[in-house]
Amino acid sequence: MRQIAITSILILLPALGLAFTVPEDTIPSVRDDEGVCASIIDDEIFLQVSVDKESYLPGEEVQIDFLITNLSDSMIKLFFPTSQKYHISIYCDGEELWNSRDGTFTLPLFSLYNIASGESLAYHEVWAQLKKNDKPAKPGTYQVLAVFSSTPVLSPPPVSFRIVER
Repeated sequence: MRQIAITSILILLPALGLAFTVPEDTIPSVRDDEGVCASIIDDEIFLQVSVDKESYLPGEEVQIDFLITNLSDSMIKLFFPTSQKYHISIYCDGEELWNSRDGTFTLPLFSLYNIASGESLAYHEVWAQLKKNDKPAKPGTYQVLAVFSSTPVLSPPPVSFRIVER
């Protein structure tokens, strides 16, 4: 898989009370044989969010993968203030339409997770193109935002995909 490297960029998220905007022309997305992805690399951590293709027909399931890999030579320790390790959101025109946390319960469970050198954590979600009100999503451009819910919060840039008319 082809990857894009960006150094020294992490997006702090609204969950921390911080706003973010990423100009669309600066989102590091690539199209390859495996779909669309956005990646970030620093000296220690590789983060990637990807969807399985660039365009979907209405009602088609969107396959979303989120990966974090320890690139360092030593163990990385990540602190989690809750039982939730990650979440993935779908946005359109700045509005959150879906979140993998919806319908789940998060416990205030403090934990420390060690990621060994070379170890990866992979997460997979499926969006059925239904908004929070259970109405179908309309054709348009959508963004996937994946968040590793550690302290500090880690997130690669959002990746975009389209829902197109039949």
